Amino acid sequence: MLGRSPSQSLSYFGGPGSDAVIEGPRYGPRRLHHILTLNHGQFGIQAVHFGFKVSLYYGLCFEGCELEWQRTATAAIRITKLDPRKSGKEYPYFGYPDVLPYFPLETLRMLSQTWVGSQQQSEFTS
Repeated sequence: MLGRSPSQSLSYFGGPGSDAVIEGPRYGPRRLHHILTLNHGQFGIQAVHFGFKVSLYYGLCFEGCELEWQRTATAAIRITKLDPRKSGKEYPYFGYPDVLPYFPLETLRMLSQTWVGSQQQSEFTS
């Protein structure tokens, strides 16, 4: 379980994000929103082949956004699907911020979970 951290952290909510979109379809005029970045080391995961972090993005200003992307380098992503590609001028409302408020995250509680248990509790399976 994550919560707001009183000090700096490698995992964080909001802010501009640190990944570059280097490939994919043209879109805009609004940019994708950085939702959060999770640093693997903060959770005891040592899987360097996955990179050291996972950043989540979403088109909050793209009505009904469907977004798929993949990490192509340590700090780069490729958009493989984005629909619609044009953001709404006043969606979700006039003056909606380009960047979500930033705050660092810390681990409040760790839960152990088996792979089978996580599949049973989630609608997402591989």
